[in-house]
Amino acid sequence: MTLPRKRLCSNALRNARRWMALAILGLTLLPAAAQTQAPPTTVVQRASRGTGFFISADGLLITAAHVVRDHDLLRVVIDGRQVRATLLREDRARDLALLKVERSPVPYLNLGYSDNVPVGLEIYTIGYPQLSNPMRSHPRFSSGILSADTGLNESADYFQFSAPTESGNSGSPLLAGDLSVVGIVLSKLKVKDTDLTRGDIPQNVNFALKSTHVAALLQSAGALAPSFRSIDPRSDRKPFEVFQAAWRAVVPVLAANLPQGAVSAPDAAAGEIKP
Repeated sequence: MTLPRKRLCSNALRNARRWMALAILGLTLLPAAAQTQAPPTTVVQRASRGTGFFISADGLLITAAHVVRDHDLLRVVIDGRQVRATLLREDRARDLALLKVERSPVPYLNLGYSDNVPVGLEIYTIGYPQLSNPMRSHPRFSSGILSADTGLNESADYFQFSAPTESGNSGSPLLAGDLSVVGIVLSKLKVKDTDLTRGDIPQNVNFALKSTHVAALLQSAGALAPSFRSIDPRSDRKPFEVFQAAWRAVVPVLAANLPQGAVSAPDAAAGEIKP
């Protein structure tokens, strides 16, 4: 059964609509594909954006499968540069993807056991929403609580959480206070899929796949699985300490398709959008 949810990754059509809306308000927002004067042979098509996070020092990275699905050009942004990434495995049923970046060592986050994570736990997300320029901006940080240990339709594969999310947050880590990743941010409840006759509009009803499912993805890819650890729900780490310790392991994920016959360019420096 398909869950009614709003995909969080951006795409060219949504960017175009948002650009028009902000132009009316006197603001400026350029889609990623329009921020460059690259030659015609390197113009990308069907661009998509999301967030990913490293789970090992040798460049293994987790993101949402719908961010990279059906795209042949994958990049992540590290220290202001686009770095090529390779898709090792994806699980479309659970909307998970495993990428590999040939860069080592990289900062990484530890995966936590998602079993027995208490409802009411304070949680955090770090991501790159579509309104920010992935080449120049810092990630956006938000906090909330674990609202339920099940997702939509009481699915035991998901957590429901209240930390605000935006388009582009797909693939973000859901962090406990001890810096363990307990989930992967994937979706949010659509307003149109709720009963508005009651006068209620859902706010901050978001869903994250439980981190335990990452183990199966790693095993299917033949990747050396990082060790999972039990979380400490009594961690007294302050929110700013969580952000400062974790944000460097979280990166923008850029996905696109090259025109037929085009050749992929080398890693691009900040300010350039090259395939």
